[in-house]
Amino acid sequence: MRPEDACRLFPLRPGVFDVVIFDEASQSNPDQALPLFARAEKVVVFGDQKQLSNENLRRTLSDANNRGLLRQTGLDELDPGGLFDQTRNSLLDLTARRQQATVFLNEHFRCRPEIAAFSNDRYYGNTLTIMRDRADNRELGPALLVREVEDPEASNSSKINHREARAVVNDLRHRLDEPAYENLSFGVLSLFREQIEHIQTLVEHEILRELLDRHQVICSTVDGFQATNAM
Repeated sequence: MRPEDACRLFPLRPGVFDVVIFDEASQSNPDQALPLFARAEKVVVFGDQKQLSNENLRRTLSDANNRGLLRQTGLDELDPGGLFDQTRNSLLDLTARRQQATVFLNEHFRCRPEIAAFSNDRYYGNTLTIMRDRADNRELGPALLVREVEDPEASNSSKINHREARAVVNDLRHRLDEPAYENLSFGVLSLFREQIEHIQTLVEHEILRELLDRHQVICSTVDGFQATNAM
């Protein structure tokens, strides 16, 4: 249940919950989550500071509106350091300021070792234990493939590369038709919103909706995939 839904359904009084658990706290805003602290005897916060924060909020909440909210609640005077500024700190950032030892969950189950190796080395100092077997490849071949697009479009003011988008959609159509990918989901990712919106349009026009639904095809940017099981 989302924090704002819980606040709407349950009365604001102490002891409504014995324990409230927040998952993916790097994606949670303090203003939505903290009212649940007042309803709980204990709170457990799960999150990863190496993951993305809520970038959607930072894009949509203007500086002027944010300053207005801080003044309205008196936080501009009570919190001059900006600890409760939701455009700067997530719930995880806020609770991590407590002088309390964290519990590091170091077992990773989702990705194949070839994929998890980069993050494990670059961000976690090889402290993660990858629980998925390298041989668990479902006979799909290498975990990482690089497809070079010949004659890519020259860079211009647009963030849409039509040739790369065409190559991605063609590859997706081919894999959706392969029996080896039956019952598997697909995620299509781009760093640029304009590019992924163009790819999404091609996908919707060229691939049957029934096939997209069956394979749970998602087209999104990096922050759209954050905190999902699609990666």
